[in-house]
Amino acid sequence: MTRDFDIIVVGGGHAGTEAAAAAGRMGASVALVSFTRAQIGAMSCNPAMGGLGKGHLIREVDAYDGLIARASDHGAIHYRMLNASKGAAVRGPRIQADRRRYKEAIHTLIEAQPDLEVVEGEAAALRLEGRRISGLDLADGRSLSARAVILATGTFLGGKLHFGMASRAGGRVGERAATALADQLRALDLPLAIQSLSNYGHIIIFSFFFLMTTRQFRLSGWRPWGWSIGLTMAMGAAVEIAEGLSGVHHCKTVDLIPDFMGALLGLMLIILGGMVAGAMLSRRKGDNGPIRGNEPMD
Repeated sequence: MTRDFDIIVVGGGHAGTEAAAAAGRMGASVALVSFTRAQIGAMSCNPAMGGLGKGHLIREVDAYDGLIARASDHGAIHYRMLNASKGAAVRGPRIQADRRRYKEAIHTLIEAQPDLEVVEGEAAALRLEGRRISGLDLADGRSLSARAVILATGTFLGGKLHFGMASRAGGRVGERAATALADQLRALDLPLAIQSLSNYGHIIIFSFFFLMTTRQFRLSGWRPWGWSIGLTMAMGAAVEIAEGLSGVHHCKTVDLIPDFMGALLGLMLIILGGMVAGAMLSRRKGDNGPIRGNEPMD
């Protein structure tokens, strides 16, 4: 049986949830397709929202009644204004968010949006009528029809995870990748690009020597991002700043870099990453200092 919608959005990350909610606010019937409902709104990496330029963007999305500002306010546990000593045009509001509270807020907002239905399943293939898209086929055999399909798959589209010398398909650890959909897009000769992301390892809090760090408390008098809150805000917390050595350093395990784009390109990425990291760590202490943030609060 084929379900009919006005718009289908594939992917439940930042872009997908905003696209689905925006379509719903315009009166369209929307299907938000995600592998699992539970992972909609999950924060994959560093739980920081805003910053230089991005803080302004969050307020612009909020002006269109978007979700990200209200969810950030709900999950915020630390507040800073970057470049606070400079002019207003270059200041950057930033928060550190509790991952669980942020995802909880996105779920609350999505479920409250009329005409938006969450569909669990893998997007296997676009339904085509000639060169026109008419819907989406799911891996379990279900079909969805729509006048438009929005792909907001992020790193899940043909994603591959690298663990040292080992590699396997996946969008996040423990989650599948949209491999079939990626194969179809390649077969259609659509332009695809490779995005490489590197995640820092997490530290067990009881193993860290906090006497060697500088505690940075949250900014008082923080004005919420969202003009219409509708959700409770989290209690504030402090973060710990750890200073590192400046400059480029030799990586003794460079030969263990996964050869996912060729040995030469892998080496170039490491060198470039070392230069960027060295420049960041050599900056003076202050609002822009590197953050080693809190893990989500229970």
